[in-house]
Formats: sequence, structure tokens, C-alpha cells
Amino acid sequence: MEAGKRQTELFNLPPLPEPDGEDDGDRLTLRKVAALIGEDGALELQKAFGGRRLYLPAFPGERHVLSRCIGTDRAEQLCARHGGEYLELPILKGRYERIRERREIIKLRAHGHTVTAIAGALRCSERHVRKVLNQR
Repeated sequence: MEAGKRQTELFNLPPLPEPDGEDDGDRLTLRKVAALIGEDGALELQKAFGGRRLYLPAFPGERHVLSRCIGTDRAEQLCARHGGEYLELPILKGRYERIRERREIIKLRAHGHTVTAIAGALRCSERHVRKVLNQR
């Protein structure tokens, strides 16, 4: 499976509603950020700045808070495309945990662990583990 396709499946978030009911249009979203710098980088941004509006400078530099959060390379990549824009990061408490759990299930299975062992280690049902593995 291609990395981009798998990344999209792992980052399968429903659209975030706009306060005024309009769609995202050209607005920079977490999903668009994930497509550009990867799911891990987008989730790190969300974790660090969730619920806030983050200004993306044209040239972030290695000391900029953005570079310290996601690394200079990813910060420069994001700002090269979206410098001068604002990124409004949602609070994804439940979603973030589900994404992390899905990754862990897939990783443990790849290392040869049984469904029962995975469910026990992550304190979730075997049915949930099977469902995640079948969706890959």
C-alpha cells in the first residue's frame, strides 16, 4: 500500500464544521497540513496548538516555535506553501487518541502479536482490534 494512501486512512477525520456553516474552501485545514507534511507533523501541531490560531510566517527559521514543534524541514515546507496564512487547529482529544491507538494496533500486529495480546495491552476489545486490522 502506498504511504500516502495509508496515511489518509489513518488520518480519516470527518470534516470540521465551520462556525458559520460554510465549507473550508481555500482555508488551510489540518487535513491539508497532513497531506503536505505528513500525519505525524500535523498531529504534533494539533497537540501543541489545538484550539488556537497559528500564524505561519514566510520563513520560520530554526528557533521559531513551529520549527521546534515539527522540525525545521517540515516547518519550512509548510511555510513555503502557506506562509502568511493562519492555521486554526482543532482540539481533537478523542480523535487523536483513536489515531494513536490505530497506529499502535497496526504496529503490534506487524511485530507478530495476537489480537488477544494487542487487546490486552491496549485495554480495548478484541473486536475493536479486528475491526482496525480489517480496515487497513
